[in-house]
Amino acid sequence: MTTIKPRSRSDVVTRAVRSKRILYDNLSKSSHVLNETAEFIWNLCDGEHTISEIASEVRAFFDVPPMPTWNPTSNGLWAC
Repeated sequence: MTTIKPRSRSDVVTRAVRSKRILYDNLSKSSHVLNETAEFIWNLCDGEHTISEIASEVRAFFDVPPMPTWNPTSNGLWAC
C-alpha cells in the first residue's frame, strides 16, 4: 500500500498579511487566501505527514469528531 505524504510546491510563495495566509502560485499566476483550517492543513503538507495523519491532526486541533463509517443495508439503503 502506498502512503501519500503531501508536500507543498516550492514555487508557491506564502505571506502573512493581517492575520491571513496568502499563497501566490507562480505557475498559474494566481493568489489564494487561506482560512484558518486551510492554513493549518497547508502547514502540515511538509512531506512528513500522511493524509490520514493530517486528517487526524485537523480533527484533534479543531475538535471535530471522526466521520461515521457507512455500510450498505440489505435493502440498498445506507446506514451508519
